[in-house]
Amino acid sequence: MKPNLFLTIFGHINRDIILRVPKIPQKGSINVLRREECCGGTAYNMAMVASILGIPTNVYSSVGNNLKDCVENLAKAGVDTSGINIVDKDGPHCYILDDGEEQVAAIYQGPMENPKFRIRQLGKWVHFYTGPPEIYLEIAEKIDAKISLDPGQEVYYRYDKEILEKFSQIAEILFCNKWEYEYISKMLGKLNFPTVIVTLGKDGCMLIAQGKKVKIPSKKVGTIAKTVGAGDAFRAGFYLALYRGYGYEDACRIAVDTASKYIEGKLNRNIIFSSFSFS
Repeated sequence: MKPNLFLTIFGHINRDIILRVPKIPQKGSINVLRREECCGGTAYNMAMVASILGIPTNVYSSVGNNLKDCVENLAKAGVDTSGINIVDKDGPHCYILDDGEEQVAAIYQGPMENPKFRIRQLGKWVHFYTGPPEIYLEIAEKIDAKISLDPGQEVYYRYDKEILEKFSQIAEILFCNKWEYEYISKMLGKLNFPTVIVTLGKDGCMLIAQGKKVKIPSKKVGTIAKTVGAGDAFRAGFYLALYRGYGYEDACRIAVDTASKYIEGKLNRNIIFSSFSFS
């Protein structure tokens, strides 16, 4: 393992097709205001922000040949991409409806349906983001690192009670949004993860640890530059704080601020550092 490697991310690298809409439709159709196509995915977005923030990071993912440019982007940004498996397939592709506040996505998994990972090196923290839970659990049970589980929207169709319970016994942190939190709580009856971080969008986040709940308010956002990937920026900001020696509550505050600056399009290392006076 590289001496300074701090964060390992398992997750998706996609080709994102973002459709900007005036609102998320409940049924029927809606006019598309603008179409954008770019590299994205949970691991891609989070690793790119982590690199901007100066966190030594590597990524494990599986992508098709059509996404070589996305892997090259990560490498140019300083992310260790040696754990990314490029195969002779197409995908993943993610189709996102975005109304400026909320998103709804549909994903073609492609190589991430059943990826093969060759573990070379791991950071102090390993963040299991979207991807195959059975494979992630098998890896998590064998490694010596601090583990975060972050299933995202895939918790609704790729996870079951047994896998979540097993992860609760080995993971340090569960990341989820308020809807995922309600779903997981209902499925398990009781959340036994030592720490749960619930993102609340424009309302900030909730830190649940040691029987206590701490609400972290959001930062006021000025002009909105982009919202897709804000949750990934939040997570990168959280690990930036851990990398700099901060506790979970302060890390949540820094994460909220990081997400706000990302949404405004003003994210850079100097702003975050000056905001919190890192040593």
